[in-house]
Amino acid sequence: DNGSSLSEHSINQESVGIKVMFNYGVESNAAAIEAAMERELVPVVVPSDRQDSHHLCGSHVKKKRLPPHPNIARLYGYFVDQLPLLDAAHCMYPMALPPRLHEEGFGRNSTMFIVMKRYDCSLADYLQEYGPCGTREGVLLLLQLVTGIQHMQKHLIAHRDLKSDNILLDDTRTDSP
Repeated sequence: DNGSSLSEHSINQESVGIKVMFNYGVESNAAAIEAAMERELVPVVVPSDRQDSHHLCGSHVKKKRLPPHPNIARLYGYFVDQLPLLDAAHCMYPMALPPRLHEEGFGRNSTMFIVMKRYDCSLADYLQEYGPCGTREGVLLLLQLVTGIQHMQKHLIAHRDLKSDNILLDDTRTDSP
């Protein structure tokens, strides 16, 4: 299963990023990985015929889906595959690599990859590069964050890992991110 079909969505290739979900403890098969990481897929764009349910490991399970919101990352789909050895992986995340790629790694051979909108940077990166925000910019960022959280709360979904590294910014506008 390659997750939500990417061909059904109009996606500009230059605006797409791939998020690697490191797999430390789930056996390397697609069904087990999907079942273990399904919470990461709540905002995935799903075709209307699959909107209300999804089959995982042979059982019919109801899954929450989050309607799109301008302040919540767009996830176009996902797939499970072998973790490749990417440039600088040995320096950036050596323990997440499987032993076949790094002798001291704890990761599994297969993992989930999420296809999502590409963002310029995280809030942590932005603040490190530009320093503290001015009042106007800080209020705008806070307002965007609060409206995104309010949208999730309205649909009975919790973020579970809200931190500056997970707040993604689109810095293409001239007035503020």
